[in-house]
This record gives sequence, C-alpha cells and structure tokens, in this order.
Amino acid sequence: IKPDEEAVWHLYDPAEGVIYGAMSQASDSTLVKWDTASGKVTKIYTIKNCYPYGITFTKDFTAVAVNLYGYFYRINLREKCMDVCSRLDTDECGHTDCIMRIDDKTLMGTPFITQRFWKVDLETGEGTDCGRMVSAAGQVNLTWNMDGIVYMASYTSGELAKYDPKLPLFYPENPYVVVHPPKPAMRPVAGATDSESLYYTCDNEYGMPGCMLVKYNTKTNRSEYRKDVLPGQQIRSMFYDPEAKVLVGGSTPEGDCGSYIPEVIESYFSVIDPVTLTVIKKTQAAKDTYHARVLGLLGNGKALVSHKDSTNVWDYVNDTFETLNISEFIQGKITATVPVKKPGLYVVVNNDNLELWNLSEKRKITTLAEEVPSCRVIVDREHIFLHA
Repeated sequence: IKPDEEAVWHLYDPAEGVIYGAMSQASDSTLVKWDTASGKVTKIYTIKNCYPYGITFTKDFTAVAVNLYGYFYRINLREKCMDVCSRLDTDECGHTDCIMRIDDKTLMGTPFITQRFWKVDLETGEGTDCGRMVSAAGQVNLTWNMDGIVYMASYTSGELAKYDPKLPLFYPENPYVVVHPPKPAMRPVAGATDSESLYYTCDNEYGMPGCMLVKYNTKTNRSEYRKDVLPGQQIRSMFYDPEAKVLVGGSTPEGDCGSYIPEVIESYFSVIDPVTLTVIKKTQAAKDTYHARVLGLLGNGKALVSHKDSTNVWDYVNDTFETLNISEFIQGKITATVPVKKPGLYVVVNNDNLELWNLSEKRKITTLAEEVPSCRVIVDREHIFLHA
C-alpha cells in the first residue's frame, strides 16, 4: 500500500514490514518509517539543520547523518533514540555572499547556504559566528545598514530579518524576522533603499518566470508586496533615484537558475513607482538581450546599463539610449563597474587597475590600486572590499 506521505525511502526491514526513509521539513529532516501493509507513515526522529541527502542507513537499522553545520549523528531507528552526536572538526572555508560594515570597527559577512552570518572586530581580529538569522534553508543574499541596524534578506522564502548590534545576539529574538512575503517569493536578487524604506525583488519559485517586489518601511515596520510586478520578468538589478523618487530596474525572462527558459527572449528596463509598487515605464532592451542590467545611476534621469554585451546610457526620462563614448569601455578593458552612493561615481577595474571614475562626466578621477587580482569588488559606502 502506498505511503500516506512521501519521503526519500532507503531501507526495508523485513522483520517489521516497514521501509525507513527521511522527510525534508524546512531546513530539518525527519526520519520516518512506512508500514507497507497499512500505508501509515510514522515519524521517528528529527535531525536539525539536516537535508535528506546528508543521511544514509546501515544494515543494522541505524541512520547515520552529517548535518549542515558539520555535526555527526547516529540514530537507532527501532528504539527511536540518538546513540551519538559529535561535532566534526574542519578547516574548510566557505563562499561568502554579502560583506558589509556594521560600524567603523566591525565587518560582517553571510556564508553561502548556511543561513548564518559572522562578524569580525577589525581592531582585534576576533571573529564571531552569529548563528542563524531565519529558520528556512538557504542563505542571505542581500544586506542593508540603516542607521546602525542590519537588515538581511534570505533565500529560500524571501524573508527579511532585523539585527540590532547593540542588543545581545540571540536568535530568533535578535535577529528576528520582520518580513515574510507570500508565495511564490523565493530568492532575493535586487535591492535598493531610500532614507526610510527597503525595496527588494524576489525571484519566483523554480520553474516560474516573474518576480515579487517587496517594500519594508523601517519606521512603521509595515511591509507591502507586489506579485509579478513586471509580468514574465525577473528584475535582477534595481536602484533608487532620490531626485526622481523612482526605482530603476533591469530584468530577464528566465526563471531562477535557468529553471524556466521562454521561447522568445525579451528583456526590459523599467521605472517603478515606490509608492504604488507599479511599473510606470518599461523599455525593451536591444534584441536578443538575455539579461538587461542596470549597473547604476548617473543623475539627471540617466542610468548606466548593459545590454547585448555593451554598456550604454539610458535616459529614462526621455526613453532614449546613447553609447557610453569612453574608449576603455568600448575596447572591453573594463571588467567590473560598481557604483558608489553618489550617482555618477563608479569604482571600476580597468586592465587590472582599480580606479575611481566620474562616468557622468566621462573622466577618470584617480587610480586606487594597481595589479588587482581577479576578484569581486564590493563598495560599501566609503569602503571598498576585494573578495576573492
């Protein structure tokens, strides 16, 4: 008889007529047994922070697992008890998605697929593992520092957590979740902020086009959502224009991680009203552009954009495009272009040199460093991080 609930089934016990398996529940896994005579599925034991693919079963009906954070478990299935739990030593270094200053002497980062964050005292070099920030599986994809308060948006459910560094660190009270958008919001991919609110887009769940726009007001603690804000498009880059008081974005028609590919590829640049969360202007990128990217703002209603493998200027007031007539960009010498908070200023990597440019005036200001290794450039207010 088929099981009442589905799971990943591993081991048959002929003496009891049951099959043992594991069932995923958020970021945890529950060991279960399926009575093949009745179809009843009984829960045995839940292993925290563990995925089913981290569990195996032995011939003597013992479950052996290593969870997300490197803890080894041995579970006696027949007795429904834990025989062993031990933390495994490791010197492995994981990828970090976000790096940001909390204050002048504290740096924080968010490791990939751990849903945790860490901070480092830059004066003493002492580091702290701050633990989880939400209960879901995944990782932090976007961070903001609003007047000393840290906000983190995470995959896999688009949640936004708030962390106050002045208060004791104690999840789930600090940090704690302040936004939990409705389905199908999944992965935060583009974020912006004004002096009061945070805005971010979440890719829809795997296999789906489109995205959700989320707004959170840090003063009132109210959140708003707009499903499928630009139908069939995922907005993956977005900036707030303080002069025009609009959001400016670029999008792609694909689903998250390429899980959906449309028959016709059309990408768009868009202008969004941050009050109503509606698109007030959209312009199709050059033909066959897979991903229309807004690289940053230039001021005076203009944005630096990338489409069809070229960098141009989009005048979103008059809805016109013009070529960025700078030889270094035309010749493809620029390998990174990262905006500074002030519109028009950019940190660029030009032939392995780290430089500061005023692209509104089409001129280089200064060379910041020479022979920069291949890395990710992160600009955080007045700080620049090179992340290998």
